[in-house]
Amino acid sequence: MQNYSDLMRMIQVGELNKTYTIPVGIDDDKQAIVAGGFFMKICQTCTFEWYQVKRWAEIHGYNFQNDGTAFYNKESGMKPVTKVSWRDVIVWTNALSEMTKYDPVYRTGSGEIIRDSRDINASIVDKAVQTNSNGYRLPTYIEWEMAARWRENSGDGSILVGERYWTPGNYASGASACFYNVTETREVAWYWNEPGNSPISVGQLKPNQLGIYDMSGNVWEWTFDSHPEYSSERILRGGSYYSYSTSMRVGEVSSFLPNGVSSNFGFRLVRGSTA
Repeated sequence: MQNYSDLMRMIQVGELNKTYTIPVGIDDDKQAIVAGGFFMKICQTCTFEWYQVKRWAEIHGYNFQNDGTAFYNKESGMKPVTKVSWRDVIVWTNALSEMTKYDPVYRTGSGEIIRDSRDINASIVDKAVQTNSNGYRLPTYIEWEMAARWRENSGDGSILVGERYWTPGNYASGASACFYNVTETREVAWYWNEPGNSPISVGQLKPNQLGIYDMSGNVWEWTFDSHPEYSSERILRGGSYYSYSTSMRVGEVSSFLPNGVSSNFGFRLVRGSTA
């Protein structure tokens, strides 16, 4: 996939005004209720997009702590952006919303749009309120899992929960067998021991049944939520090129501090209400 318009495409996850009961966790031993009808970007946010929006944002009063992926040219522009913190992403999504004439989602408790991810503004960003505005945002960690597990049919070991079938928690997203089946996992996920051991351009491998690429592998994806046990950290999903196959599992959860940056941390956009 090399067409930029394809990279920007979003796909609806579930039906609007309908809730879904999904299995949660590697062992599928928990359940969660998720509102359907939100739209998720089919590809991870690429470097080209990041710099395009960042340039607009800085002209219009936005500030960022981190620049993002240091090296940028035509080839790297289609790779997922990395070296951006959770705080940077919160501010960037607001900038994208304003740039495209949507209402920014992330605001202070008094309703002000958050436009500064620098360390001097850390306490404000970390208390960001995720409103129901119509702009772009990060998925919640459970919205991410719903999209990663989505199946259109039974078979391939799928499990029945809430009157529909889902991908098991120990599969990569889109795979038809457990994570330790190397052939099946590598069809959908770019992870450790690949040549060069670095991210690849988004959308190169097989998508999941929703048509979403790289839900497992390539780069970890920031979500909005705090970790339930480590409240100062924000949840990451999906694993990366630098991860072993265990991190490709759709039930796998990781986390990091909101100011953390890494060459294997990136993100994916959604739009739509969580209500």
